[in-house]
Amino acid sequence: MAEGNGRPVFQIGRKGIRLVAFGEGKPFEVDVVKAHNEWITIDRSFRNEKMEIPTERQGEHDRALYLFVKSLTETSGCPVENLSLAEAMEFRKFLYEEVDGLSDFFVPKSRKEPSSPESSAQVRFST
Repeated sequence: MAEGNGRPVFQIGRKGIRLVAFGEGKPFEVDVVKAHNEWITIDRSFRNEKMEIPTERQGEHDRALYLFVKSLTETSGCPVENLSLAEAMEFRKFLYEEVDGLSDFFVPKSRKEPSSPESSAQVRFST
């Protein structure tokens, strides 16, 4: 830990920011957690109560993914001219894998010991 005016400072690393490039295109920075969360919101709107994408909505879902990735590249200042659906799907896979790899940094570890000691009380019933 670093010191700040005599007090310990918890130094946060620059996690979750990745450089991405499509093909020979110019690389751009992506906040993978933010992009993942934005995609999940879109994705869930296509899912039914069983969290499945109905077959009749798959094409619409794929189009939404394509437009999401296309928009992300455009707002980054590095638009991809001939983005393919396969590239958009690969980007989605990249987001899922990156966020999964980062989860140790932002998901609290569960306690190994119970938060309260086991009860020693016994209940006896008599008739």
